[in-house]
Amino acid sequence: MWGGGPGLVSEQSLAQMKTQLAITSQQEPAWQAFAAKAAEQATLMQATRQQHWQAAGSDTTAPALMTQQISSMTQHLAGMQALNTALTNLYAVLTTEQRSLVDQNFGHMGRHGFGRGMRG
Repeated sequence: MWGGGPGLVSEQSLAQMKTQLAITSQQEPAWQAFAAKAAEQATLMQATRQQHWQAAGSDTTAPALMTQQISSMTQHLAGMQALNTALTNLYAVLTTEQRSLVDQNFGHMGRHGFGRGMRG
């Protein structure tokens, strides 16, 4: 498993993931694209959470809160789709062994960001 907490990815967890995968210079462009999207998605999720908590404290109607939730979920879906594209491109250049590590840990990536550490 990789990472720094639910839905979050830190530079440290990306560095750990890169080290564990032993990314080669030929794989570096796909890695950089993936890492950038992962960091972007983490930032978006943090901002969305903060907006949600700020709105929850105000006198907002139920329909307005539902609209905000839909907007947040739409943004999250778009971010996850972009991250999936970057992951797919990275996966295409990985070795069988590297793919195995990603496959073993993907459930943790999907449910909890990048998890807490990495099996290997």
